[in-house]
Amino acid sequence: SVRNNAWSDYYLPADVSEIEDRITNGLRKLDQRYAFALFSAADKVAPYARYQRVFVYVDGDQSQLVEGLGLRLVNSGPNVTILQPYDEGVFYGVKEIKGQVVVGLVQLYIDLVSYKGRGEDVARFLLENKLRKMRSEEHTSELQSHSFISYAVFCLKKKTKTHMNSSHIHSSSMLVNS
Repeated sequence: SVRNNAWSDYYLPADVSEIEDRITNGLRKLDQRYAFALFSAADKVAPYARYQRVFVYVDGDQSQLVEGLGLRLVNSGPNVTILQPYDEGVFYGVKEIKGQVVVGLVQLYIDLVSYKGRGEDVARFLLENKLRKMRSEEHTSELQSHSFISYAVFCLKKKTKTHMNSSHIHSSSMLVNS
């Protein structure tokens, strides 16, 4: 679940698209691996819900990015959340969309379904409008790759086993059984 990662909440007085552009440029200059997640990624992959908070996985030390962008650490009201991944699997299947790196579809679904409220709604939309359609296409796609399916099943079993309730397990298993 996305909640297993280390979270750092910040505030930057700018709109989400400007913040995402600045994060992308900053991390490219630092040659640091990243991927937008949750609503930031969902908006690029399958727009469904408005969002006011940027979510990004950053591999390694984030202090240079934080300092370079002038992010202010906050206890409430963040509009930027930097996630330190608890394992490298979050970067499996990343894609570049309009110059910005986003997590793969399976990781996006796993993160959204475990994020209460609108996350569950967006996960459902992603499942119906992207993931299931990919499974039905005849051409090779990331979900038709045997290794990707194996990895997705592994992630879903690992993450749902101890971190999700039974309704989330049912929703997640629909992804790999459909």
